[in-house]
Amino acid sequence: MSGCGAEIRSPEKIKELIQSIKDCIANCEKCSPDSFGAFKEYLKMRDILITQYAFLSAYTDYFEDGGNSRGAYVISDMTPSEILRNTTSVEIDKDHKSFVHEIEYDNGDFVSSFVPVKAVPESEQWFEKVYNRT
Repeated sequence: MSGCGAEIRSPEKIKELIQSIKDCIANCEKCSPDSFGAFKEYLKMRDILITQYAFLSAYTDYFEDGGNSRGAYVISDMTPSEILRNTTSVEIDKDHKSFVHEIEYDNGDFVSSFVPVKAVPESEQWFEKVYNRT
């Protein structure tokens, strides 16, 4: 997961890892823990796998929607040393800035959507009035 979800994210490597994680989840479903301790570990491992699957699926949907590097990470199939030697600038994504990426678990797969950001509502509460006076 560190190799795909850290500062450098490779769309191809992420797709490969998603398939590996899906296989692990399928294998987990075949397990039958024989003690309470084993059951706790089983649930923990299953949650970790589903969480990894969620993040990597979201990354993939973002890439496929035209998403690009955002400053905290670089989307590239290059190695770190190749990126450092690269003389061209990294293209930063501005198209997704006004959207929230929502993801939902549905029958073993993730479905995502990009929803416009909602404006912060104007409020006439006493706290805002007092706070804004200072």
